[in-house]
Amino acid sequence: MKNNKRFSEVRVGHMVSYYSDLQGSISEAVVSEVNEKMFTLSTLRSWTNPNGIVSFDEVKMQFHKTGTKSHHRYTHGDAIEITSAVNLFED
Repeated sequence: MKNNKRFSEVRVGHMVSYYSDLQGSISEAVVSEVNEKMFTLSTLRSWTNPNGIVSFDEVKMQFHKTGTKSHHRYTHGDAIEITSAVNLFED
């Protein structure tokens, strides 16, 4: 029997690995939001403009708690597993 709730225990601050593009590379991001059916991963993306200026922006990716991405047109793949936790609220 397949576990359809493998991310049912995901919490804000967990690190989750996911397929970062359609070629199969794997990345990690931190969970920034969780609700009943979905969770959101946040990560920082950077790129260099043709004039040499490096730019950054925050990327938010939504997933169902089964680990599948929330829309088939997104370029990131499905979530794989919870890999660790980041303690965001303690000293």
